[in-house]
Amino acid sequence: ATFHRARLEGESQVKSLVEQFHLDDAWNQRLERCLYEKEVNMTKANSNAVMKQWYEATNAASEHGSSCFFIGSLYELLGEYDEAYGEDFQEREQALSYAQRLQRTRLFECIRLGDLLFPLFAWLAWPFCSLFLQQRSGPGLTGLLSTVVMMALLYIMLKFTKSLPPYLCFDY
Repeated sequence: ATFHRARLEGESQVKSLVEQFHLDDAWNQRLERCLYEKEVNMTKANSNAVMKQWYEATNAASEHGSSCFFIGSLYELLGEYDEAYGEDFQEREQALSYAQRLQRTRLFECIRLGDLLFPLFAWLAWPFCSLFLQQRSGPGLTGLLSTVVMMALLYIMLKFTKSLPPYLCFDY
């Protein structure tokens, strides 16, 4: 819209120059082609600048958000960009795709080993417990409790000394 207005305003000046200097149609066509190329280049530069600003805003939203979910605020920001930049925000689908990829990455970073193992804890603990509870002549419940306490102390000691392997850290 801005380029169209500028062309309409400059059209009278072009006509007066053509008449004043007796320029032919070939010159007028070269001028139109040149103006069109400049318009395309400026539109592309504006679109690139808007996309760069979008990337920076999206990265800031993902890094500074306290929650794992920030895509809702980016949809609001996308609407604001549509209103503010209009034609210059041509790559809307690319911007949305980038935001969704960033959200998936953030969600993957938010998942911890403890989140995955907690629902499976009963299934993983029962075979361990059954070994102690099925032995009638062995230590039984006392042995189970002492083994659990010893393993918990070992885990805490390794965690505080930062010697715990990553596959055993529930915050990994």
